Amino acid sequence: MTKKMARIAAAAGAAALLSSLATTAASAAPARPAAPRTVCHAWEEVQHSYPLEPRYRVAAECTSLSPASKARGVLDLTGRPDAHTGWFTSTGVVHYSHWATPLLGVRGVRMEYAPR
Repeated sequence: MTKKMARIAAAAGAAALLSSLATTAASAAPARPAAPRTVCHAWEEVQHSYPLEPRYRVAAECTSLSPASKARGVLDLTGRPDAHTGWFTSTGVVHYSHWATPLLGVRGVRMEYAPR
């Protein structure tokens, strides 16, 4: 073996050693935990009571909620103040607002979030 071939072999061996060390160090680094996801939804419920106008309320539930947040469901009423559930931090529990009769209708439902 010539000196040139010996140097190439030594350089290739050193490169392989550095590559395996880098791979080992990367695999030994702890994985960063994923940020907690907030997964919540709200829906409208209607109570028909003939001959009176129907009444509405919002129901809200979170299946996952960030530890730094609280949530509530909101029923957007036209012509009246919005109906809200109470603020909650629990998961897997359905929360309800009071029954309300809008003057002109319901615009929809939404979730609101705030820091704890």
